[in-house]
Amino acid sequence: MLWNELTFAEYVIKRATSRWYYGFMFAACAIIYCVAQTEGPDMARTLAQNRASIFTVCDFFTLIMVIAVSATEIPGDIASKVIFIILSKPVDKSEIVVGKFLGVFGLGVLSGFIMWVVGMGCLWAYGLAPDAIYFQQGGFLFCRILLTAAIATLFSTFLSETPTIAFSVGYLVLSYFVHYIRVLMESGKIGYTVGTKIVFSLLYYMIPNMRFMDAPQLADAAPGSAQKAAEAGVDFASGLASWPHFGLALVYAMIYSGLLLFVAIRFFSSRRVA
Repeated sequence: MLWNELTFAEYVIKRATSRWYYGFMFAACAIIYCVAQTEGPDMARTLAQNRASIFTVCDFFTLIMVIAVSATEIPGDIASKVIFIILSKPVDKSEIVVGKFLGVFGLGVLSGFIMWVVGMGCLWAYGLAPDAIYFQQGGFLFCRILLTAAIATLFSTFLSETPTIAFSVGYLVLSYFVHYIRVLMESGKIGYTVGTKIVFSLLYYMIPNMRFMDAPQLADAAPGSAQKAAEAGVDFASGLASWPHFGLALVYAMIYSGLLLFVAIRFFSSRRVA
C-alpha cells in the first residue's frame, strides 16, 4: 500500500508545520477573533450572529485551503515528474488517488478543528457557552470538508493546478445553489417540460447539495412554508437541525464523496502520464 497510518500522519504533520500553513491559520484565527468581538445592544442576539459568522469564516478558509492543497498534489507531482518515481514502485494508481485524498482531507479536518476550537473559545469568553448548535455545525463542517476534498481530488486527476482550483471553486459554488433548482421547478417559475425536467434533474443529482449540511439554510428549500421546512428538519426556535437529519447528512456526504472518489480513480487510472 502507498499510504498507511504512519505516512498519513507524516503528511498532515509536514503540511501543518510549514510556514505558509502557520500564516494561513494565523490569518483565519485572527479574523475569527475579530468577529467574536463584535458587540451590539442585544448581546444575546449579537453573539448568535457572531457564531453564524464564525461558521462562515471556518467554512471559507477551510474549504479554500483544501482546494488549494489538492491542486498541488497530483498536478504538482506530474509537473515535477515526481509521479514517475511514484509509479516506478509497485503501487496502483487508485492508491495514489486515495492517498492524496486522505492526506488533504486529514489536513482539512485538522484546520477546521483548530478554527472551530478558537471560535468556540472566543464565543465562550464573551458569554456564549458551547451548545448543540455549535457541535452540530462542527459535524456539518466535517461533511463539507469531506465533499470538498473529493471534488478537488476529482478535478486534480485530469487538470493542471490552476484549472483544478478554478473548476473546484466553480463546482463548490454551484453546490451551494443547486437546491434552488428543485425550488424553481416546484414553484413553476421555469418552464416544466420533459426536456427541462431532465436537464435540471441531472444538474440536481450530479452536484452535491451543500445546503443539506447547513441546518439554518434548509429553510431556503421552502420559502414561506413552515411545514416543508419542518419536514426538512429545521427547528426555527433554535436553528438546530433534527438529529436524524444530521445523521442523514453524514451518510449523504460519505456516499457522495465515495462516488466522486470512484470517478477520480477511474479518470486517473485511464490517464497516460507523459
